[in-house]
Amino acid sequence: PTPAPRLLITALLYEAYGTGEPGEALRLMNVGTVTANLEGVQVTDGEGTAIFPAATLPPGQSVWLARTATAFEHDFGFAPAFEYGSDSDPAVPNMLGSAPIFADNGDEAQLKDPAGAPLDTLVYKAGDTQTPGWLGPALQPWQPTSNFAEEGQILYRKLDEATGQPVPDTDSAADWAQDPDDPLGGKRVQYPGWDLETFFPTVQVTATGILTIAVAPDNAYDAVLAQINAATSRLDIATYTLTNAGLVDAIKARAAQGVAVRVLLEGEPVGGLDDQERWACWQIENAGGECWFMYNDTVAGAYDRYTYQHAKYLLVDGQRLVLGSENLSWESLPNDPKDDGTYGQRGALLMTDAPELVARAQAVFTADLDPTDHHDLIGWQPYYTTTYGLPPPSFTPVYTSGGTLYPVQQIAPLTVSGTFQLELVQSPENSLQASTGLLALISRAGAGDTLLIEQLIEAKYWGASSSNPQADPNPRLQALLDAARRGAHVYILLDRLYDDPADPQGNAATRDYLNTIARHERLDLEVRLGNPAGLGLHNKMLLALIGGRGYVHVGSLNGSELASKGNRELALQAQSDAAYDYLKTIFDYDWRVATPPLYLPIAFSETRRPAEHVLVSEVVYDPPITEDAEWVELYNPTDMAIDLSSYKLGDAEVRGAHEAMAQFPPGTVIAPRSVLVVAASAGAFYQLYGFNPAFEFNDTDPAVPDLIAYTAWSSGPFALADTGDEVVLLDGADGAVDALVYGDGSYPGVVPHALIPAGHSLERFPPWADSDDCSLDFRDRFPPGPGTVP
Repeated sequence: PTPAPRLLITALLYEAYGTGEPGEALRLMNVGTVTANLEGVQVTDGEGTAIFPAATLPPGQSVWLARTATAFEHDFGFAPAFEYGSDSDPAVPNMLGSAPIFADNGDEAQLKDPAGAPLDTLVYKAGDTQTPGWLGPALQPWQPTSNFAEEGQILYRKLDEATGQPVPDTDSAADWAQDPDDPLGGKRVQYPGWDLETFFPTVQVTATGILTIAVAPDNAYDAVLAQINAATSRLDIATYTLTNAGLVDAIKARAAQGVAVRVLLEGEPVGGLDDQERWACWQIENAGGECWFMYNDTVAGAYDRYTYQHAKYLLVDGQRLVLGSENLSWESLPNDPKDDGTYGQRGALLMTDAPELVARAQAVFTADLDPTDHHDLIGWQPYYTTTYGLPPPSFTPVYTSGGTLYPVQQIAPLTVSGTFQLELVQSPENSLQASTGLLALISRAGAGDTLLIEQLIEAKYWGASSSNPQADPNPRLQALLDAARRGAHVYILLDRLYDDPADPQGNAATRDYLNTIARHERLDLEVRLGNPAGLGLHNKMLLALIGGRGYVHVGSLNGSELASKGNRELALQAQSDAAYDYLKTIFDYDWRVATPPLYLPIAFSETRRPAEHVLVSEVVYDPPITEDAEWVELYNPTDMAIDLSSYKLGDAEVRGAHEAMAQFPPGTVIAPRSVLVVAASAGAFYQLYGFNPAFEFNDTDPAVPDLIAYTAWSSGPFALADTGDEVVLLDGADGAVDALVYGDGSYPGVVPHALIPAGHSLERFPPWADSDDCSLDFRDRFPPGPGTVP
């Protein structure tokens, strides 16, 4: 028999941007094997019917039909093939008949042949599910959180991972990417301006060349700086934020030397645009470079294509790709001398000269930074003084970064030559494909293999906040759990610094969820929370040892639903034993200093029991930089709030000593299972940790309440001796509630803890246990973790 054309509706934009929604649009595709004659074919919502003029559609080709061509062009960046509701663009042919208007609350989009027989049907929201050509419930937009808006959301058919073509048609919601029952191919969104089909496949190559691996905060600054300084003709940079003054100076110098510099930034980062970033763009623009922001301004008709431009990569002379987890910020890439340690965010970078990967990253950059065709881009200009312009006249850039708290583990990057299997993955197009990228790599891990993961965020589940891991699984987490069930060794390290323990989608919830399953099923799987380098675990890294071969996956993708489905993200995957071994040294250190999980059955089997009073939970007695940065943390392990108004804290172990004892101000309450930090000096504490303590002994910051000197007990400054001392908490009757003793200090009935290195802390572990034996109750911790307990 002669093959027949097969026409399908493959996409529908029913709630377009702007008043009156003139940008409504529908896409048809010929999925058959012969050219289709479109003349007389009808597109209808049951009320208005648009009819094709004389036209054909070759097999495998698609056409967009827009209600108003100019509105479509504004939103999508290209012209439709036909328009059916107006004559806005003379270059775009008009369809005949009347215009269908697809209702926001639900409707039917139907394709009919010239005789009126149904060819294809889509029913969405409150549309009539009895419409011929449709089976089952209507398709609903995917909107688990406010990050996935319904306005502008394109309903589109799932694509087959092997071919990039629509999956076979079943006339149901299961064919569509918003399918709520498919955690991988479904529960998706798409918005105007995406290049989904273009970038749908990952780039997989076996290439001979150079692979460089760098680590933040250890050595990544120098590695990135060297690549910037090496640019001779072109330097393209995409990053979420740009605040590292040293790197800005280097970029500015390249632009001043005639290198074509283009920088693409997120225009609405969490917390707002930093004055230092405005300054950075000012420097680059004045030197002849370009600084652009991807932003959202509905008044100006600008709707950002991606919720966040979150990718972090550099393209040097169109020949090298530098890609990783870290922004070009002082927190991620400190430029202080590293011989005495440093301080920053944990992350990783990969650099490759593989031409195919460089070309794909260049294509992504060019598509994203396309101000000619896309209106969600705004260039830095001096007159945008409140948003994308000059910083305040009094602004002075900050060049200081780093510190000494974290002992550098890798002083230099690793560069290896050879033949590598490489794969470039990006969101939102392909980072959740089962057959490629991260999920495919995890799926290969079996008995005896090892998976090591570091992540800023790895949510227990995706979807709405009322959901659960069973209803809305995080596919990444499920893949790791499945690998452990196949016999793989799986160790997951998540950030502790920025995590909210009360968040049901936070890292603590993920830790408790997976560790409980691991204990119940006897899996070799463990999750810990950590902050190895002082400013948070910002990494997005997976290391895999599969069949004796090492693989690394490094990029900008967090384990949130938004990162995989709504952001612009890039990640690089490489097979390299050397890269695996190098990064494993970092993971091993980070794992070792992280907070182990608390297994209650084991803890309760010890002689220690949960205290029913406030405890001294952590102390730094020999801080870096200045002794004024000493601090004491208290923890309430009970289920009740405790009034501390009459409590006193100090280092005077007996009445009459020339040491400090100070009382908490009236109204001070410590909530159940909460902590508060008391520092010698709030200013010195803030310099080290980036936030204020709850109280201070010395009056250095008007914003931080002071403890009140309790002269009835003692007089003197709060100063913990490096060779040994006591930290004592008294109640309202001056009775001892708790005491920490270390070194040559002494207190009746309390066993002291041995001295620890400078810059470390003594941390009570577990935080609720008290036996009056500090050698048992406390442990040496580095880096310290004020404000949190394990």
